[in-house]
Amino acid sequence: MARFDSLRIVATRLIAKNGRDVQVIKRSESAPADANRPWEPTDADPDPITVKCVLIPFSIKEVDGSTVLARDKLAYISAQDIGDIEISPKDVIIDGNRQYRLIEVEDISPGEQKILYVCQARG
Repeated sequence: MARFDSLRIVATRLIAKNGRDVQVIKRSESAPADANRPWEPTDADPDPITVKCVLIPFSIKEVDGSTVLARDKLAYISAQDIGDIEISPKDVIIDGNRQYRLIEVEDISPGEQKILYVCQARG
């Protein structure tokens, strides 16, 4: 058992208990579809990944109107659920009929063992 396995198990259990199924769509690394709008995502991977996710709003103290908007959410995803796939700011979360673009992604990983992804999602 690795050093942080117990933390990873707790994170996975809490996200499963308090979260719901969402789909993560990995965006292509290719050139943007529209050169005049390079920030827009290109074609998505045809196979979305279903994971448990906790989506909560940012606290009013964290909303500054530029970096963090009022409609932004914090997304918590267990690294154990996502497997070897890296989540990046180009990716998209689909929650029912809502779509969230990932703005920032931080992996909580003491050493080499990923435990949790904390993402800023904009929808």
